[in-house]
Amino acid sequence: MSQDNPVSPYPPVDPSIPSYAPADPMAQAAPVAPAAPAGMPPASQPFPGATASSYGYAAPYPVTPTSQPYNGLAVAGMILGIISMVFCWTSIFFGVWVGIVGAILSGLGLRNSEKEGGRTMAIVGLVLSILAIVIGIIILIAGVGFFSSQPTY
Repeated sequence: MSQDNPVSPYPPVDPSIPSYAPADPMAQAAPVAPAAPAGMPPASQPFPGATASSYGYAAPYPVTPTSQPYNGLAVAGMILGIISMVFCWTSIFFGVWVGIVGAILSGLGLRNSEKEGGRTMAIVGLVLSILAIVIGIIILIAGVGFFSSQPTY
């Protein structure tokens, strides 16, 4: 075997076929709109003079994380106030006791709201809790009065 004619794993290149490499390797192609998915109308071409940043989505604003003060007592009081409003109609004793705990937690959350925030949640929890306590006591008194006035046979 002679070394003058090495065997190449690639087929020979035909010089009559044009090369697809750009004449200037640093030259960039004009921006092209992405192809539309099947069944969709074709994407419009960018307007004359368009650059990569002049169409599409704008650059997002920088996000600066801010931590707001968190008042757990106000949140817990509001949640218990909502629960007590639900249960003051169905389970009088449970609704009243949850309302009492919700009122206490909302009051403590209202006291801490100056430094931790959450004043609105504490007020809502306090109002709902007190309203549930009052409604529960009225239903309890009305129920006792109703059942004690029934004649026994």
